[in-house]
Order: sequence, then C-alpha cells, then structure tokens
Amino acid sequence: MHRVLTSVLTMVVLGSILLASQATAADDCRIYDDVGDKLAIGQYPLGTPMLSFMSREALLVCIDENQGAPVCVFDDIKGAYNVEFGRGGIENHVVGYTEDSAVGNKKRADLIAGVAFGDTIFEVGKKLRALPEDFPQWMFRQNGNHLLIFTDDCIRSSSGALWGYLLAFDQNGVLISVEGALKGYEGPM
Repeated sequence: MHRVLTSVLTMVVLGSILLASQATAADDCRIYDDVGDKLAIGQYPLGTPMLSFMSREALLVCIDENQGAPVCVFDDIKGAYNVEFGRGGIENHVVGYTEDSAVGNKKRADLIAGVAFGDTIFEVGKKLRALPEDFPQWMFRQNGNHLLIFTDDCIRSSSGALWGYLLAFDQNGVLISVEGALKGYEGPM
C-alpha cells in the first residue's frame, strides 16, 4: 500500500513540475524541428538510411547473424545502440538499461536538457522545464516497476523523420534508460 501511495504522489508531483511549463493538450503534437539534430541520442539521427553509414556487405552479415530478421544492433561513438529495422533506416536509439543486453557506456551519450543517468525523477523534471516553450508536451505513465516520461512522436530530425523521447526510471525513481524511437516503433518499454 505504501509503494502505491508513494508512486501516486510521485506522479502527481512530477506532473506538476513537468506540465507547469508545457503546452496545453490543445497543442498536442506540435512539430518541433530538431535543427542540427542536437537532440539525437546516437551519432546518426533517427530516420537516417542504413546504407549511408554501413556497407551493404555489413548489413547482409548482420541480417544473416539474426536469422534473416532485418534487425542490427551496434554501438556508435556516442555509446548509443542503433537498432535497425526493416523500413530501411534507424528506428530506435537506446542508452542505458534494456531487457535483452548490457547496453554499455552510458556516460558517453549526450542526453536531453543535461539529464544524467542516476538523476531522480524530480531532478529530471526540473531539467526538462528548461527546454524551449514549443518543445512537445511530456507525459508519464507507469509500466510495471518503471515510471516512464515520454513525448509523442513530435520531434522532426534532419532526415524528416518524426520521433519521440522516452525516459525510464526504476522503482526507486532513478533514471536508468533513455530511448528515442521513430513514429510507429514498438519498443521493449
């Protein structure tokens, strides 16, 4: 019972921190252009065609290693993992904890608004308030033991792809994962 009350209180306080500076629901999903891909989590922005950064041979090897599935996971110089899917470009960047692997070196990735792994929900909420007024609205929900803070797919990369942010917190309210995903991507969280 105590954990449920703490969780509800956390969401109420977080909501007031985040929504105090956000757009109203009527402005839901106003497109925010990420000029210069400054919000990109990985080295290449979401929507980048895979053959612009990996050779055809490397792609075929990756697909072969994954039993024919058009999925490739690799580390880039920022420490983010780019997950390749069948639409021909980067659909997902993940840094931090994932269900299936030890996604490494969290410290190299530049995260939104100065957010850092190990920040609490409250610290993250305060940092996100510093984003521009026209930044997409942040929402939150609980998923099992994780609290998720996310935007709709309202951020436009230089490639023209629409995508959204997701920040995941553990049961203690500590940031453990950051994800950027293209519109329509169904991720592990």
